[in-house]
Amino acid sequence: MEGNQRVSGALQQCDLTSVMNEWTEIIEHVLQFLPGASLEVCKRVCRNWKEIADRILENRIPKVQPILYGWHREDKSGPSSFKAVKLEGCRQFKDATGERIQWLPLPPKVTIMFVNNETWEKVSIPMSCEAPSNVKPTKSNKKIRWSSYKLTIEEYINKRLPSNCPILGAVAGGAIGTPMSLGPSLEIESGPGCAIAFIPEIPGLEVHHFLLPFDYDSENLPTKEDYENMTGISKDKHIKAMILLQASEYDVPFDAAHCFWSLNRDIAIAGGKVDNIIAPDLDKKSEDEACILGIAFSGDNVQAASVMVESHIRDPKEVECQIKKLKDCNISEENSFAFMFACLGRGYYFYRKSNVEADIFRKLFPRTPLFGFFGNGETGYNFLPDYSKTDPYVETKNKNYTFGSFDHGYTTIFCLISVNPTLPV
Repeated sequence: MEGNQRVSGALQQCDLTSVMNEWTEIIEHVLQFLPGASLEVCKRVCRNWKEIADRILENRIPKVQPILYGWHREDKSGPSSFKAVKLEGCRQFKDATGERIQWLPLPPKVTIMFVNNETWEKVSIPMSCEAPSNVKPTKSNKKIRWSSYKLTIEEYINKRLPSNCPILGAVAGGAIGTPMSLGPSLEIESGPGCAIAFIPEIPGLEVHHFLLPFDYDSENLPTKEDYENMTGISKDKHIKAMILLQASEYDVPFDAAHCFWSLNRDIAIAGGKVDNIIAPDLDKKSEDEACILGIAFSGDNVQAASVMVESHIRDPKEVECQIKKLKDCNISEENSFAFMFACLGRGYYFYRKSNVEADIFRKLFPRTPLFGFFGNGETGYNFLPDYSKTDPYVETKNKNYTFGSFDHGYTTIFCLISVNPTLPV
């Protein structure tokens, strides 16, 4: 009895509010070390934890996060046979992608993925849980276990993303990417390779995607209304950069890049021909309905530029001079990312040395992750506004490009995109 009285008296003297505040500080200190996916789970505990998790996520700086799976051409540790890729590659793909996705600081809103053919065709991941409902069970087991069902790369990544996060991208001859540590970017021309860009919700940036059919009629240049019908993007959105990925099995009778440039001359355009495109609900469309994937970036504080390394340029010093033109655009590099689309004819066999162009780009832009592929043709042009001027597009508006001017071979197209935090949203 005497002990209970002492406890009761202590509780009366205790300020419950200060105790709760102290616990809140401890919880917030602990939760701030958790990645975005774990914080989303913590939100379900109680209202207090939800408020704390929301506050932590809001204070994190949203940046594009890279993940890279693959080996450098000169790295002898990578698998060299189909059997090694299938067995050793599976485990390493999970290490390089699935586990690291769980440690992203912010949940992604859009995922862009470039995979080379070897990885796309040969790497599959055993499922560690029940198979999807659309897979019929066997007679011996009512439920199919992981031993009888394997996930494709796209399925494996998709299972680890938020339900509203689309995966966009392409399968091509080679992959170009940057590791999560922001170490050197790699041009992966042979062996397994997969480069992924996770784009969180960034104030002032919107990412749109659309599919164009094979038989789009473009005898006449499209109007603003045609543009809205083609893409589903409102004509009020100011598109700053557009990535166009075309399935190379089609000889598309229209120049999509020229169509979009004719409507908006203040736009960076880049892309190329690939073996396959990756997009949501692609299996629900016929091949003729989806031969081009477009990824558009819009926003008032988005800055973008593109440059082309032409086919005759093979001296690394000349390559650096071309890429340096992006530097002269005075684009903010604090929150930037870039794309590189190169011809299969360039790379190692062109320079007799690996990683020439990617190394030069990262030398000039050390904090900018780089993503891309080696394809069967390149799309783009030199779009070099000067963002130090009041009107950065004053010189680009006067240039004229004809039908077919955006399609190239044996070139490399770089596209630099940045969300300038100093501009008002």
